[in-house]
Formats: sequence, structure tokens, C-alpha cells
Amino acid sequence: QEVDSEISNQLIGLTVYLSTENDTKGLYLFQNSHGEWVIPEVSIYDTMQFVHPDVHTICMGLTTTMGSCNILNMYQSPE
Repeated sequence: QEVDSEISNQLIGLTVYLSTENDTKGLYLFQNSHGEWVIPEVSIYDTMQFVHPDVHTICMGLTTTMGSCNILNMYQSPE
């Protein structure tokens, strides 16, 4: 299933909710997406940077374009 604006909004809401429930426990995002929609993927990346707990991204299957950028930026972000 591609990440469109509806899926992105659900993931963002869930990420923010889980980060407020426990801001010390890391979150894991499993991706299997072609990443065709740029704005929803950038919104997910911005949310990953915004929340306090670490967000770990794991590729399950195929991850391309913006989906792979979310995974790569996690490794290249300064701590």
C-alpha cells in the first residue's frame, strides 16, 4: 500500500500519541512502500524528527524514493 495523505496522517497521529504516552521508549516504523507521494513522506520524516523518543525505521520488502530517504536520513542525522 502506498503512503498517501490519509496513511501519513494516521502514522503521524499514532507517532505523536505514542510519544506522549511514553517519551523514553523508542518507536519502530516498518516500511514496505514505493514512496510515490513526496509530501506525505516528508511529513512522516518531520514527525520522526519532532517527537522525543527515537524512531527506528526498518525496511520490510521494497522501499524506494522517499521511503528510502526516511531510512537513510535516520542514519545520517547528527545526534
